[in-house]
Amino acid sequence: MADIVNPIGPGFLTSQTADPGLTSKLWRGIDRSVGTVDPMTGFFHVERGQGGVGAFTSTQATTGTALFKASPTAGLASVLELDADSTTDGQGIQVQYPGLGVYPKDGMIICWESMVQVSDIATTGPELFLGLATLDTTIIASDAMSASDWIGFLELGGEATTVVNFGVEDGSQDVSATTAHTFVDGAVTTDGTAWVRLGFRWEVGTKLEAYVDGAMISTSDVAESNAPDGPIVCSYVCQCGGTGIDSIMLVAYTAFGYTQIR
Repeated sequence: MADIVNPIGPGFLTSQTADPGLTSKLWRGIDRSVGTVDPMTGFFHVERGQGGVGAFTSTQATTGTALFKASPTAGLASVLELDADSTTDGQGIQVQYPGLGVYPKDGMIICWESMVQVSDIATTGPELFLGLATLDTTIIASDAMSASDWIGFLELGGEATTVVNFGVEDGSQDVSATTAHTFVDGAVTTDGTAWVRLGFRWEVGTKLEAYVDGAMISTSDVAESNAPDGPIVCSYVCQCGGTGIDSIMLVAYTAFGYTQIR
């Protein structure tokens, strides 16, 4: 694995911008004022660029690039492109935001939402992860989650279709399996039809809700003992799933926030 430096793309908006149209139900109880940063009570950040707390690190699994590029869709200044840049199983790129993370504690509400699209996925799918995970140079390895703590959406390759499931793990207890979304094979679209909003709301110590395009698709009770118990940060992975196809993930924005309610 090799860390690489990521340039800032032309025209990419900084993080201190207006709410991009987030799912209100998911974010209930979170102060979404621009630039909310209060470690004692709450935090909110919309990341559309690289800078400040939103600076990211990227790690190659032999190959892969993470670059800001002009958006193919009107209305978006530019996007973060994760390109596996390989047709070999397990090779690709991951991105993590060390400044966009939290140490989960009982009584917290932790929210995450992102708008993405994935292209060139073939029939058996790439290896994908989108959500919060432990800082780790290898989030996915050998068609399995390698990060010890994580919560989010994942596809580990080898599926008949590229279906991302929603799940959570604390290093020993895997509470995954909710089918979330099926990506459609093809090239990057310019009309916006392939974009999907994925998100979750975790009331630590009690329930966990998953959302797709503004609709709640699942809710479950997750005991604190079965959930991440160490620092987790905003993370993305796009790796080849052994299909001979070079997959690409586009990220329009990452929204992350938390508050302490008890």
